[in-house]
Amino acid sequence: MTRQTARGANAAGTHVVLRPQNISMTYEARENALKGRVLHREFLGSQTRYLVKAAGTEIVVDQSHIAGQDWFEPGNDVHLVTNTKSAMVL
Repeated sequence: MTRQTARGANAAGTHVVLRPQNISMTYEARENALKGRVLHREFLGSQTRYLVKAAGTEIVVDQSHIAGQDWFEPGNDVHLVTNTKSAMVL
């Protein structure tokens, strides 16, 4: 992923804020996905919360819990995909 402003200029020092439920995880590499590693998994009833190390930081990812759905295990390599329409640039 590259960091750019709406005008396309370099945005070094810019922060992007995403809600944990607007980030999804997959084992397959995708365009504009961040590669990371699952550090922690916590079952919270209707959702599962993951802590993922990616891009030099720790990112919280919330996934809806669906019966029979495979979980991502701590230590697994994953790719994070975001819903950029819900992102806020600070």
